[in-house]
Amino acid sequence: MLVTQQPVFRKFWHAVMPLSALQDGPQPFTLLGEDIVLFLDAQGQPAALKDRCCHRTAKLSKGVCHNGHLQCGYHGWQYNRAGQVVVIPQYAPERAIPKDYCTPLNPARFQRISGVKEALTTRHMRNAYYLPFARRLDIEYPSGIRHIILNCF
Repeated sequence: MLVTQQPVFRKFWHAVMPLSALQDGPQPFTLLGEDIVLFLDAQGQPAALKDRCCHRTAKLSKGVCHNGHLQCGYHGWQYNRAGQVVVIPQYAPERAIPKDYCTPLNPARFQRISGVKEALTTRHMRNAYYLPFARRLDIEYPSGIRHIILNCF
């Protein structure tokens, strides 16, 4: 039986991709079985974080760099190179949004999925729980498109 001593390899630097690849934005990479995202910080220096937003566990590599921070493409939370959340957006401070509505970022690459062409879109979200281990999430966009997600635990 072969036993890999990964902790030993975690003590060393690893060349994973050319720096020029980060000019196009965040890049996903798997190293030693761990999903990471590589990006350029405010000083143009390479940085790496776990490829996971702490808000809704979306992949940060699907986001963008904004003012030197890595911005999650799902709800717009921004992280610095140390992995600290530095911006939590307030999408519609001028109006109260009911609890079952959410106004996430809607970047161009997601507009086909949502059917909405604006940079922000309001989604009507409905949850139904089926005890003991299931949830049905129904997400409806203003375009009429609906996503239904079933989670079973």
